[in-house]
Amino acid sequence: MPRKKIILFIVEGISDQTCLSLALSRLLSSNRVQFKITNGDITTEENASPANISKALGSVVKSFLSGVFKPSDIQEVVHLIDTDGAFVPDSAVQPHPPTSGPNTHSATNCTYTTNCIYTDKVQLIRDRNAKKKQILNKLSSTTQVLKNIPYSAYFFSCNLDHALHNCNNLSAADKMKKAEEFENQYAKDLTGFVSFIKDPVFAVSGNYIESWAFIKLDTNSLKRYSNFHLYPPLSRSPTANVP
Repeated sequence: MPRKKIILFIVEGISDQTCLSLALSRLLSSNRVQFKITNGDITTEENASPANISKALGSVVKSFLSGVFKPSDIQEVVHLIDTDGAFVPDSAVQPHPPTSGPNTHSATNCTYTTNCIYTDKVQLIRDRNAKKKQILNKLSSTTQVLKNIPYSAYFFSCNLDHALHNCNNLSAADKMKKAEEFENQYAKDLTGFVSFIKDPVFAVSGNYIESWAFIKLDTNSLKRYSNFHLYPPLSRSPTANVP
């Protein structure tokens, strides 16, 4: 029997993997599902740029391979990305109201609403957004990594917690709690999982290119949206499948 090819999901944190790994492993049972956690957002790292993001992405995949696997073992790389409000106009990045104080749950001291980012580091976040949106423009049009491994990027807005749990300012502990609840609910309910991901409440209509164009408009990258339902195994069937 031929060895199963790997579908590699790149995510920012362990709670993202906890949410999705069991359900996706069952959904994609004809393949071997693996996760690579980047422990942060590679699109906002200090030296990240549109010019070098493909190389950085390749380094993430090489780190996963780590001498154990070959590039040919990977069928595709699926990158799950938080938008973090990157496409909003600068006017939507504002100082915290005097009565609220900063959000200590975030390294950037950000509080996300569906229309505004509140922060005590306004210019830093505006600069972050400027860089991140350029990098997301690059990633959303990238189709291969390490020369010939198929690659696609899907967004969760304003972050994965917002899309899946309808909570966009969770602490690390609450992220994990919500992730475990999501895992318990959907790990053995593939039909329910796929139905949830396709829920028109947050699943953006249109095709892949159109969904990325949509999330870049106005303050959409702060609102509760995702295009992960367009990932082919999800869009085709609520049962186990192969891309």
